[in-house]
Amino acid sequence: MPWTILLAYAYGILTMGLGIFAFLHKGSVPSLIAGGILGILAIAGAYLAKGAHPRIAFGLVALSAIASLGKSVPALVNGKPFYPDGVIAVLGVLGLVAGVAGFLGAGK
Repeated sequence: MPWTILLAYAYGILTMGLGIFAFLHKGSVPSLIAGGILGILAIAGAYLAKGAHPRIAFGLVALSAIASLGKSVPALVNGKPFYPDGVIAVLGVLGLVAGVAGFLGAGK
């Protein structure tokens, strides 16, 4: 299995896991919803990347990563603590690397 697909799966699973963790420990419903939606998009993209249209699939992964970066990076710039926004930003960068590299055809 190509490294781009493995990285996309890992990004999706960890994103969903952080959403569930935030809900269980802080009662954050928005985190649960965002983590679930973005994680499902990334996992779906990783699954579909093996099919006939891998560019569209990796585009889903990249879109999910851009959305998570769009929330976490401004929070870090505004002085929020590294956890959880920094962790989400690092995961977003990993997801973006998987999405862009897979879209460009690397890792086949």
